[in-house]
Amino acid sequence: MARKKLDELSKGGVYFKNANYTTTTLLIVEPKSWYHDANNTFNGNPTPRDVAIADITVFRNADELKDGNPSEVLKGAQITGAALVNVAKEAIGEVFFAGKVDKVQGKSGAPYWSWIDVTSLAHEEQGDAYLEAREAEVQAAVDDAPDFD
Repeated sequence: MARKKLDELSKGGVYFKNANYTTTTLLIVEPKSWYHDANNTFNGNPTPRDVAIADITVFRNADELKDGNPSEVLKGAQITGAALVNVAKEAIGEVFFAGKVDKVQGKSGAPYWSWIDVTSLAHEEQGDAYLEAREAEVQAAVDDAPDFD
């Protein structure tokens, strides 16, 4: 059987394009794994960089969040921004909320992409309620599944 090297394989699903998530209300980030110095092509140049893989539920506005109806669910999204990856890799197997991503000024003066905190306690509570409802739906589906024993 032919064997592939890990760096030849895809590291996840869609690419998390930071600039598309600068005006969101809530991002529910569920990091699954991360890869150190993974092969990554940026502007046509192969560059090794750290990559985090996460499922990200996107609520673009307060109405979507209140209704529990996300505009997007990114499965296996590849996150490549260094500061974004550093946070995500600390939460593998857990979940965290961000209000959005945006560029912030670094100590050196150079901007970098960062997770920005949720600015509303109500939004955090609605995010928690969404996760609880989602888990209850999953459990109900498991309970309804046939028993093959």
